[in-house]
Formats: sequence, C-alpha cells, structure tokens
Amino acid sequence: MKTNISCIYAFLFLLFCSSVHGQGILFSEYRLILKAGEIRTLQVCNPTDETRSYKLYTVDKTMKDGGGLVDVPLSINHPTSLKKQLRIFPKRITLAPNECQEVQLQLKNTSQLPDGEFRSFLFFLPLVSADIKKLDPTIITKGTTPNIIMRIGAAIPVFYRKNTHVDNVFIDKVSLKKDSINRHTLSLRLNREGTQSTYGVVEVKCKSKGEPIVVATKYGNAMYPEANWKELAIPIHTDSLDVDASGKIPFTISYTNSEKGSNLETFTEWNGAL
Repeated sequence: MKTNISCIYAFLFLLFCSSVHGQGILFSEYRLILKAGEIRTLQVCNPTDETRSYKLYTVDKTMKDGGGLVDVPLSINHPTSLKKQLRIFPKRITLAPNECQEVQLQLKNTSQLPDGEFRSFLFFLPLVSADIKKLDPTIITKGTTPNIIMRIGAAIPVFYRKNTHVDNVFIDKVSLKKDSINRHTLSLRLNREGTQSTYGVVEVKCKSKGEPIVVATKYGNAMYPEANWKELAIPIHTDSLDVDASGKIPFTISYTNSEKGSNLETFTEWNGAL
C-alpha cells in the first residue's frame, strides 16, 4: 500500500533519518526483531523531490571485536544468517517524491534453527536511469554498464531470537584525553556477555556549578553476540565542569537499553573521576 509521506507520524523516526537521508530513504523502524511466523510491515518513504526505485534483498554482516561491521561473502553460508527464513514482499519498489509504501517481512521454518540469535540485513539498492540530469555525492557508477547508475544503499538489521539471554554488560577502560588544541575526548569500552545482542544509548553526566548535567549522548550502540566488546570515543566539553579535591572531573556513564518493545532498563553504569 502506498501513502503520502505527510501521513506518517513524526516523519518516520527523525533520529534514524540523519543516517539514511543522504540515500533518499526513510524507514519506520531502524531494526526489526521478528517472531516465528510473524508478518511485519515496514514503512519505506522517499523524502526527496525525485522518483526513486529500489531493489530489496538480504545480506549478511558480522561485527568485529572493537566494533565495525564486515560483509560476509555471498559464497559463505553464515551460521547465524536469516536469508533462508526471511521472506520479503515486494522485492522491488518505486516511490514518487514524498511517497511511502509498505514492505512486508515474514519468518518461516524457524523450528529448524538451534538456540541463539540470528540476523540478516534488509538491503535497499537504489536504481536510477543513466539519463538522470542532476547527480549528487551519493551516486556512484558500477562497472562498465552504461544504462544503470547506483546510489549507495541503506540497510536495517532483522533479528530472530530463540532462547537467548544477556548475561552481563559492563563499562571499563575509561579515559579522558586532550588534543593539542585543548579538546577533550572520553574513551571507553562496552563489554557484553551472553547469547543476545544489546542496543542502547550511552549517556555521560557531570556536575556544573553543583548541578548534574548531561554532557554527551551517543545513540545507536549495538553489540552483536559475535563481538564481546566495542570501543567508543565521545567528545566532551570540560571548561565549565566541576572538579573534585584532586583536580579531577567526576563522571557518571550509563548504557541504557533503547530497543523497541523492550524494557528500557539501564544495562550498566560507571562512576569515577578522570
């Protein structure tokens, strides 16, 4: 079903918009966790002033320790892939300017899977004709094919969980560094133990004139089961912050669950002075 983009509340998750707007596509959800046999509907919108077409398919990516996703070659049968279980309809869409369309996803044959978390990425490959009059920085050419131009695509992860759990999440290796022009960066490591991924917000608090204030917030911090830890670097403005008797700045750092449909509990909290 197609609708006008003005009908979609809050312009479809403005938080996620910033990361995919350059590709000319908006999603109603930035990650999907499906149940066995469930049919889910994803709203896909075109916020640009030109008609755009997309080919939809699944790809696999794995996370390295320390953070960062790596593509899994198509020739490899990845053990936690959902490619064989995930059904997508339609597999190609065309959206006029400011138009939205529903994409349906369904999981099948999940009873054959062992316990664990399974994941593939729903990938949107934008296709436009070669006679496009106005190029933008997201457009690249592919090979020697003269009639097709491809933009850099966008993807969202799709999960299925079977008897999974998070055993422990903690923060360590926290440090505050200053560069040559007196800018400060807070570095830390997020650690996760268990068979389930975590996804959340890192919030940094300090005191300024005696009052606790939020000095930094970092969204979208995912850690997948194959990655035990992830490093983060967060810019901090320290000029107006209180210091303790030893001349150090006391910090409170929290990592809070922001996964849709889950309890928004705090995974872990770190307190110390740097």
